[in-house]
Amino acid sequence: MIKERILWLISSVFTVLLLIILISLWSRMNQYQVDTQQLVNSQSVDSYIKNNTDSRGDSKKDSIQQPINIVKTGIFLQNVEFVDSDKVSISGYIWQHYTDSVREGDNSNRRAIGFNFPQQVKINSDIEPRQIYQIQQINSNVSGWYFDVILRQPFEYKNYPFDHKTVRIQISPKEITKGTILVPDFESYRSTGVFDVFGMDPTIVLSEWIRADTYFSYDSTTYDTNFGIYDFNIREAYPELSFNFVLKRKFESAFIYNLLPILLILILLYGAFLSVSDKNANSESHGFSTSNVVGISISLLGVFIALHLQLRQSLQNLGYLVYIEYFYVLIYLLLILVTANALLLSKKWTHFLHRNNNLLLKTMYWPLVLLYFVTITFSQYFLIF
Repeated sequence: MIKERILWLISSVFTVLLLIILISLWSRMNQYQVDTQQLVNSQSVDSYIKNNTDSRGDSKKDSIQQPINIVKTGIFLQNVEFVDSDKVSISGYIWQHYTDSVREGDNSNRRAIGFNFPQQVKINSDIEPRQIYQIQQINSNVSGWYFDVILRQPFEYKNYPFDHKTVRIQISPKEITKGTILVPDFESYRSTGVFDVFGMDPTIVLSEWIRADTYFSYDSTTYDTNFGIYDFNIREAYPELSFNFVLKRKFESAFIYNLLPILLILILLYGAFLSVSDKNANSESHGFSTSNVVGISISLLGVFIALHLQLRQSLQNLGYLVYIEYFYVLIYLLLILVTANALLLSKKWTHFLHRNNNLLLKTMYWPLVLLYFVTITFSQYFLIF
């Protein structure tokens, strides 16, 4: 009796400790990390261009010559919708500033306005932005367009459902041969700091997502062709402007839709373990029989396969396992073990497992389950991330 109490005490202590570790790991996984340099003001843009520009004008790999045109560009999103696992539909406004040269007939900056979406998916016919205004101002003129496009994005679902999505809207100049560099129009926003969310309509319906961050950034693009233009330097790398917005999955949604069913099935399987006994009196009181345990396992297996198929369909049948699926693997293993435990109860060579009313397996259940969760979580996020 004393030995049984000690085993249950040890089991409870390890269960609580592992549960605390697991929750802390989930808290870390629910955070996001920006994987590129944020542009927060004009100084950061000037610094980036300076560091990526050869002041001597030499043509070197990973460097650019002094740009011919600097075009201020701003963006504001009105709607965001995820089409499937690697496509997002966005709509909103883009505007650009340009100046007419003092010299008559020299309006190279004006000819440089315009933009393209390199990630745009062409469906049936091209979807071109339409110009909605062109206003003359004191220091510069501004043109604005409305766009509605579908972009392909390299979303990563490895940590699902504790993942986040960074939608990177690449904006390239209309003509790449004019040495045009697009720079963010910071003056058009109220605040563009590191932790500020700007450039998005706050009333956008994002379902299970919440806005976490928005920022501008540059990606260096190097062309390996001169596009048939002999004096176009193919070794030069030009900074390509991107507007990024980060969305975090709501934890409560992730818990209810993904983790709660797993928790309930684990509890039901534990109940099946509790009903297994090598004593006739206990077996009768719990209503235990091998056929009952096998029936429960088959029923839970059918339900869980349906949940798993629904998950794979929602992820567009990715070619790799996401974080939550390792929990599914554990459930499949436990279904086999629970069934095997009931079938082997009467075998003499397994008596060491089932003695003392199946005590050893009952006290090991939750510590081993949580140890598996902690191990998978740590290896999936902190060792592979």
